[in-house]
Amino acid sequence: MTHPNNDLLQRYYEAFQRGDLDTMAACFHHDVAFHEPGRHPLSGTHEGPSAVIDLFKALVERTGGTLRLDQIGALVANADTGAAKIHLTARSAEGPVAIEALELYTFRDGLISDIRAYLHDQYEWDALLS
Repeated sequence: MTHPNNDLLQRYYEAFQRGDLDTMAACFHHDVAFHEPGRHPLSGTHEGPSAVIDLFKALVERTGGTLRLDQIGALVANADTGAAKIHLTARSAEGPVAIEALELYTFRDGLISDIRAYLHDQYEWDALLS
């Protein structure tokens, strides 16, 4: 039996794959913060569900609509924290880009309250989004 927060992360990622922003937002605590790493224009901390959804919209826009979550690898969660290894793809002017990422989660009241992304190749991600 999996923890309910594991199911929450699964629902969140499946919504991301479908582009279902409403379901994604429903997974967020009202105090959610997403810490986007790097030195690109979208880097920084995005606070509140609408700011986090706006970040996702901007990521899709900056990749010309090509950003895809094509693999959800290891996904684990307990009452307080969770982690997911994911694989993203997009197209840049130079061609296809593949990004491996680890995202760490904190939960509060059964919802996602904090997200921290760690990318295998931050330089490539920065170049894609700059």
